[in-house]
Amino acid sequence: MAPKRVAELSLADVKASAEELAAAKKIIETLDPKARRSKMQSMAAFLRGNSTPENAAVLATRGEAREKYLLEYLTHINRRKASATTVSSSSKSSSTTKGGSQATWMSAFEMDATYGSAKGSAWRSSGRLTKRADPLTGSMEEDVVEYKVSRDFDLSETVETKDMVVCASGDCDMGDLENVNAMKQAETQALLGDDDQPLVKKEPKSDSDLETERVTRLLADPSIEIKRFQSALVDLEELSPKLESLKYGAELFADCGKAIARITKIVKNLKRLVATPKEVQRGEVPKLLQVMDKEFDHIKNIKVWASKFGLMKQGQKRKSKE
Repeated sequence: MAPKRVAELSLADVKASAEELAAAKKIIETLDPKARRSKMQSMAAFLRGNSTPENAAVLATRGEAREKYLLEYLTHINRRKASATTVSSSSKSSSTTKGGSQATWMSAFEMDATYGSAKGSAWRSSGRLTKRADPLTGSMEEDVVEYKVSRDFDLSETVETKDMVVCASGDCDMGDLENVNAMKQAETQALLGDDDQPLVKKEPKSDSDLETERVTRLLADPSIEIKRFQSALVDLEELSPKLESLKYGAELFADCGKAIARITKIVKNLKRLVATPKEVQRGEVPKLLQVMDKEFDHIKNIKVWASKFGLMKQGQKRKSKE
């Protein structure tokens, strides 16, 4: 849309101040040749639309003389924009909740130790869990097969947005629209950051963070781990006599005996966390967790070989001792 005319206005009537001329010079210095030609063409259209003798004389000028009048023209445009345009902005935030789930593979032993034997048994009996063979041996025996267990969770995110309203009493040209768009993009960039990422950015937890969480959980409630290892200890104590009388089970019998001794020591250390928590240094706990993880691998391996010898049958359940 063509700019509105200001009837019979001569550039000689603008009478720019020194500050206004300096501001116009800065604008010209930032223009590339193409943009400068565009400004010159806009000024020529203005001069033709305001046909005064003074403006006709300006049209006849060239070179540096024309550049001088361009400063007056830009000052006139800047005055109009300053008096005609106001910008207001408002910000708002919205919160969304997204559901999700996290899956992990667990043996029957791990399920019972984590969720309790009643729930673990009910889940396995439901037939709704996906099963897979033991990754190490490929066995589908009940004691070593693994189940895919999923747990649901909610993730809340809050995102802020900012709206900008531009009100003008006069018409604007394409350059004005580009300026407004640039302002809106700057506001959006300030909200989103340099990498155009949402305000709420969730970084994956480091190994150090995960270890700190495990240490905190163990110190807060050691009873869960105590029950897991006591259950494993009973299993191995029942298995040991069977291995002793087995024809080729001498090596496995020896491993089982060593595991029983190590588990007994682990349970003793875990009970220390309950009885005298103040005497246990926090720095000792990560090492204890490493020993526990390594021992569970040993237990799993012993049970795998016991199932190969036919000592742990599919669906076999151990009766709890009163």
